[in-house]
Amino acid sequence: MNTLQSHIILIIIIALSGLLISGCDLNTNNPDPVDDLFELATSSIDNYTVTVYTTEPVSVGYNLLYFDVKRGANDRLSSAEITVTPLMDMDAHSHSAPVWQPGPERDAFYQLFGGAFIATMPSGDMGSWQLIIDVTDPQTGTSFSLPVDVTVAQSTRVKVFTASNEQRYILTWIQPAEPKVGSNNLVVTLHRRESMMSFPAVDDLSIEIRPWMESMGHGSSNNEHPASTGSGFYQGRVNFNMSGDWRVYFTLKDGAEDLYETWFDLMLN
Repeated sequence: MNTLQSHIILIIIIALSGLLISGCDLNTNNPDPVDDLFELATSSIDNYTVTVYTTEPVSVGYNLLYFDVKRGANDRLSSAEITVTPLMDMDAHSHSAPVWQPGPERDAFYQLFGGAFIATMPSGDMGSWQLIIDVTDPQTGTSFSLPVDVTVAQSTRVKVFTASNEQRYILTWIQPAEPKVGSNNLVVTLHRRESMMSFPAVDDLSIEIRPWMESMGHGSSNNEHPASTGSGFYQGRVNFNMSGDWRVYFTLKDGAEDLYETWFDLMLN
């Protein structure tokens, strides 16, 4: 099992506990769990059809992607080589975004090819998103490319900044999707912009957090700084001891050196 597959399994486990896939009926009696996914787009070329699913409509932040590839009307490919390139067309220039490529085999739960990408900005006046999906059928050797238009809604789950080492980073909040009073599982991802088309995962820096409630003038105890688990993922715990407005500060560090501080604002009911 590769690292991406293990992280997708982790996210699905979290989802089943009600933290990620909100509003989905994952009853074990459901004969087809794909019914609980959001169909993003379907496109065909030659004798192939590709359908793209997400757990919910795409927004700025971390978005799981699932792909079904059919040869002809009903022949679902059991394996395929799929490469996804997110592309934001801004007229004067284009750029990509962090992406986790689908594995070559269908996953055990949805029976789809699973990957993910981080949308770093919304669709709108500044530009529009596409997913360029390149597929190779290993049985026939047929390769093709499909562009799929994607509308991305605004959110506050992504921070893009230039740190003191002059590197451009992308910090993305994944969990908790709906923060609650008490201890919450905290998952973020960290990537570096190597170029407009390359965003490698960063696993060799450290992150420290500090929750703070400005209106009450206090923080919280029993927090765990998120530690790298590979492929750009960092996992820890964040504790909120009352409802209200919270700001979680994140300090990016290289050893003892502070590289940058940013924050995410939350409202707990």
